[in-house]
Order: sequence, then C-alpha cells, then structure tokens
Amino acid sequence: MLWTILVFVAVVALFFISGAVAGLLQTKAFGWIPEWFVMDSGAESGGFSKSALLIVNIASLFVFVIGIPIVEELYFRGFLLPRLSCLGEGAVFLNGFLFAFYHFTTPWLLFSRFLISLPLAYAAYRKKNLVPSILVHTLANSVDVIIGFAHLLGM
Repeated sequence: MLWTILVFVAVVALFFISGAVAGLLQTKAFGWIPEWFVMDSGAESGGFSKSALLIVNIASLFVFVIGIPIVEELYFRGFLLPRLSCLGEGAVFLNGFLFAFYHFTTPWLLFSRFLISLPLAYAAYRKKNLVPSILVHTLANSVDVIIGFAHLLGM
C-alpha cells in the first residue's frame, strides 16, 4: 500500500510539473492540429445535449476508469516491462517512452505521459507487482473523469 501512495504522490507531482510544458507544446508546437482532431475539444459546440453527454460519460466511465488502466498496465508493465529487463533500470525509461508514444494522438502530452509513467513503471519493475500501478492508473483516470463530469455539470 505504501508503494501505491508513493507512486500516486509522484504521479500527481509530475502531472503538475509537466502541465505547463504540455500547454506550451499544445499551443506553440502543435497549434496547427485542427480542433476537431482533439477528442476532448468542442464538446459544448458539438450539438449534443447535456443529458446525452452525461449518459455517454457515465457509460464510458467503466471503460476509462477500469478497462483502459487494467489493459494498459497489464500490457506495458506486466508483459512488456519484464521483456525489457535485460536493459536493467533503463527498461523503466524505455517502457515510459513506449507508453507515451502509444498515446500519439495527443503529441503535446508525450512529455507529460512519459514523466507520469516513470513512477508506474519503476514500481512495477522494483516490486514485480502490478497492483500499485493499476491502482494509481485507475485513480488518475478517475480524477480525470470526475473533472469531466464537473465540467459537464457546469455547462
């Protein structure tokens, strides 16, 4: 449980540290990407009612909070990381890079995702246990979904 708490604190700290870089990258380096390409942009102007958006968000809650974190952690930390262990602790960095690159549809977040995935990969590598990384990934996605709900309810 201590590892889960430590990893979560590290992820939150790295999220705030890398947030400014992500915002700068989105506007300066990737400002040319059209708004329609960004999956979370334009929800207010998409022509969907607030109730329809809430229903979709409730339905997707299980996917984003439970399904995706479990599948990603099982693959990246459970399957891929042990196969990279011949690199020693370098496996943690390569695993973090591959995890970030997997999310290539939001290139301005690659740096943030790389940094945030390092504590998850390190905990899995060090403890040979996926529970801390799955719990933290699930909790992080939960926070993201809660913020999305708050945004929708404030519309």
